[in-house]
Amino acid sequence: MYKAAVKSETKSLEFQQIAVSYAAHNALTWIFHGTRLYPYIDNALKTIQTNILATSSSFNKTEAILIGRHAAAEVVASRTDDGLNEFVDYDFGRPVPGVYQLTLKNYSLPPDNPQVPYMKLFGINKSALDYLAPPPPSVNDTSYESYVAHVKAIGIANSTTRTQEQTEIALFWRESAPM
Repeated sequence: MYKAAVKSETKSLEFQQIAVSYAAHNALTWIFHGTRLYPYIDNALKTIQTNILATSSSFNKTEAILIGRHAAAEVVASRTDDGLNEFVDYDFGRPVPGVYQLTLKNYSLPPDNPQVPYMKLFGINKSALDYLAPPPPSVNDTSYESYVAHVKAIGIANSTTRTQEQTEIALFWRESAPM
């Protein structure tokens, strides 16, 4: 996106906005390939574009779009060996308390993107493994039951304790998995 902004910095604000919007759209479409998020990404671009064009002076929209597309292509090229497409087999481990197991019956798909901890991060010179959450408490720990109760309380379909943000996060991750 930065490259689209730099390449269009001498143009009108509307031109810059279209260039950066197309760069963001095309990069996000590539990043979220294989998911059902395309309509949301497309609709965001349509909304932004409509708002910009409704208030803009005349400018070369085609040139702005090309700058955005080229900037996105550079992002994609820089990410080609980032590890996103590497195969990592997920091992569920023994079905004992404290070890993740499938939560839906007859759901045969593996967890989404188990390769992510090994990916080259975008714009950060650290390993994704440096950002792992701490492990849950041991099943023998006195705090274990409170953690399980918390997960159940916010995870139930008609939860009265889950925040709107927690719902949106859950729906985001659910959207990346096939139904």
